Amino acid sequence: MADSTDSKPSPTFEFEGKRYDFNSLEKAAKELVNGVPAADTQIRRHKNTLQILEVGRQTMTRQLQDKLKSVKPLNQ
Repeated sequence: MADSTDSKPSPTFEFEGKRYDFNSLEKAAKELVNGVPAADTQIRRHKNTLQILEVGRQTMTRQLQDKLKSVKPLNQ
């Protein structure tokens, strides 16, 4: 039978090559620790969206080039 007083190890996290005890942090620091991965997720999501937009723009540019092949440009 397991002893009910067995304690779980305190959660830790690594930041800039150093390990820290999460439970020893003040509330504001805990929120920042939890916020950084959320920010990373949003950055990745927006980078993916930007890549999709870039591919779309390239496709539109190629289509426009194709359409303009038969159009005479104005004299400058």
